[in-house]
Amino acid sequence: MDQGLPQGDGYGTATISPAGLLKCSGVLADGTKFSQSVSILDNPGFRSALWPLHANVYTGARSSVLGWVTNDPNEFDDLDGSITWVRPPGPTPKYYTNGFEQPGTQLTGSIYRASVGATNRILNLTNAQVVLTGGNLPNSPSINNVILGLSSKVTNASPNTVTCAFTLSTGLFTGTYREPGATLTITFRGAVLQHPFLNRGSGHFLGTTESGQVVFEAQPTPP
Repeated sequence: MDQGLPQGDGYGTATISPAGLLKCSGVLADGTKFSQSVSILDNPGFRSALWPLHANVYTGARSSVLGWVTNDPNEFDDLDGSITWVRPPGPTPKYYTNGFEQPGTQLTGSIYRASVGATNRILNLTNAQVVLTGGNLPNSPSINNVILGLSSKVTNASPNTVTCAFTLSTGLFTGTYREPGATLTITFRGAVLQHPFLNRGSGHFLGTTESGQVVFEAQPTPP
């Protein structure tokens, strides 16, 4: 684990109009927000489309998130791309002030279909776990069992204090985490990936000096 790089997952949402206009907004794994509006392009020779992702997310030269994202639903995902993420040195934001350049950052996306109705769940699982890693946690990873019930309601089944709630219209989620005896409550956020191969949610939280990863996923099958 490289302590000079964000350890969580950025997340966001994107919509494509019938005219091919893509609008996206999201949050990088250091807590920086970004957005873009751009026309997608045909991918010659392939049954897919290309998203030219580019967003200036920091103040100063050479600060950007840049890469090509392919919109090509397949057995593994629906969106896929390799992104270069450049954060220049500086005091803002307060995380990773030495800066970094991270080529080859993987972007993975999934088509989202809003889960409505009392008998539906936002992900195809019931016995789940919220796993938090890094982010200055005293105990890392922290694995917390939860139940994903009807109407996508989450019930805590761990000794730690864990909450999690999904926004069904967008597929985003937010939650909190606190260990017994601790005074600090951590807030985490992310997005779900409904593709059958992925079937999880991922995002990040911000610790005192670094970010950490949060994953909402199925509990492992007992041996």
